[in-house]
Amino acid sequence: MVVSIFVATAVIIMALFYGPELVDALQRVHIGWAAAGLGCYGVNYYMRAMRFRIISKGRIPIWPEGFHAGCIHGFASYMLPFRSGDLTLPVILRNLMDFNLIDGGKILIRARLLDVMTLGIWILCAVLFQESVLSGPIGMVWVLSGVLMLVGPPITHWLAIKGRSSSRPFLNRIAGVVDPRRFNLSEMAVSLGIWAAVAGVFFFVAHSIGLSISLVQVWLLISLQLPLQLIPMQGVANAGNHEGGWVAGLLIIGFSAQQAVEFALTSHIILISYVLVLGLAGVLTGRYCHQTRLP
Repeated sequence: MVVSIFVATAVIIMALFYGPELVDALQRVHIGWAAAGLGCYGVNYYMRAMRFRIISKGRIPIWPEGFHAGCIHGFASYMLPFRSGDLTLPVILRNLMDFNLIDGGKILIRARLLDVMTLGIWILCAVLFQESVLSGPIGMVWVLSGVLMLVGPPITHWLAIKGRSSSRPFLNRIAGVVDPRRFNLSEMAVSLGIWAAVAGVFFFVAHSIGLSISLVQVWLLISLQLPLQLIPMQGVANAGNHEGGWVAGLLIIGFSAQQAVEFALTSHIILISYVLVLGLAGVLTGRYCHQTRLP
């Protein structure tokens, strides 16, 4: 209940703060494309609820608890600076269901490791389809980043498995905070689906603001933008991360600096409107959840 009140208050404050910009931006966008982007945004969070259910071995129902937890967590992650909102998931699961903070933390870590692997696949595919753009040193750095993101999570889990039977303190600590189960096909498939839905959001938002780029170019833009969502450097409402990724991607594609900045700012306003809807969805679904608090 306290979390829902906090989110409801935050939604109202953000809507009032960005009110004029939201109205101006939405008057100039193509409503059909923007609505399609919002639909993909909703699919993204429904699939995150599916992943909660898989990771928790069925302890978290997809609806309404999983969807509610995903909405509240997504809203906090986007709005709070320095990715601090990402750490709210264990608290949300503790208040919502019979989870202690350690179990909730393991769910968060496993979800983020899956995200890192999936984004590694996205980056490598972007380099494969954009050889002419990502050539030379930039391409080499991007390939290396994709490979590290792809192999990093399996190595972490291998260390966690070793840590269960090891006397080394470092490995023991990894085993204590990381779920030692190996990644399975269903987790990977849903994670790929999550980021495919996010890709759809970017594709439709780009077209809603009149950005004439191909699906392959949007793919490149996504591969530059999405990894920034995992870096704890963002300001309030993802300020900085969003603009940096869009401007960098559009400059590489061939847009001018002025065009890149204009499109980045306009798309950010649209995404903020999506997040406001996400926060409201979290509040509304909260009333249907069966909450069980730990003593």
